[in-house]
Amino acid sequence: MREVAAFLLGCVLVQGCTDQDALMVEQQQKLDQQGQRLSSILGNATPTVSTTDGSLTIQMSFGSEADLDLYVTDPHMETVYFAKSSTRSGGRISKDIQCASGSDSAQSGRGDQHEPRIEEVRFDAPIPGRYRIGIDYPLKCAGGEQRAAFAVSVMHNGEQIRKSGSVTFENFDVVVMEFEI
Repeated sequence: MREVAAFLLGCVLVQGCTDQDALMVEQQQKLDQQGQRLSSILGNATPTVSTTDGSLTIQMSFGSEADLDLYVTDPHMETVYFAKSSTRSGGRISKDIQCASGSDSAQSGRGDQHEPRIEEVRFDAPIPGRYRIGIDYPLKCAGGEQRAAFAVSVMHNGEQIRKSGSVTFENFDVVVMEFEI
C-alpha cells in the first residue's frame, strides 16, 4: 500500500500523472483491498483438521475471476501442486480449484461464484527446514483481469502467519512466501 502511495506522490510532484498511471494506481489499490479481505477470511477459516497437533497447513484464497495454483516446496526441494498431489515428505494438496466447467456457467459469464476459493496443502508431520510457497496464474475465469489478488496462510502449532498480494496473468511467482519449521 505504501508503494502505491509513493508512486502516486512521485507521479504528481515530479512528472505528472497520465490517465493510464492513475488507472494503474486505482487498480492496484483495489487488488490490495481484495487481498486484505481474502487474508482476513483466511484468518477466520478453519483448516480441514487441527493445526495444534504439529501438522503444517498452507492455505491460499483467491477470487472467482482467476484460476490460481498453489505450489509448496518442502526442505528437500520437492513440490506439491495440482499435478503432483503428494510428496515423499508427506505433503498433499486437498484439491485443485479451477474455473467453472460446463457450458451453462461459461456462456453466462458467471464462472464459479463460490468465493473465496481456497486451496490447501497439508503436511501431517512436517520435516524441519525451509518451505517455499509459489503461486501461478495460468487462466483467467469469467471477468478475469491481468492481475489477481490472493492471500496465503501458514498454520503450524496453533500459530498462523498470513500474506496477501497480487499475481500477473500467465506468470508464475516462484516465491511469494518462505518460512522455516
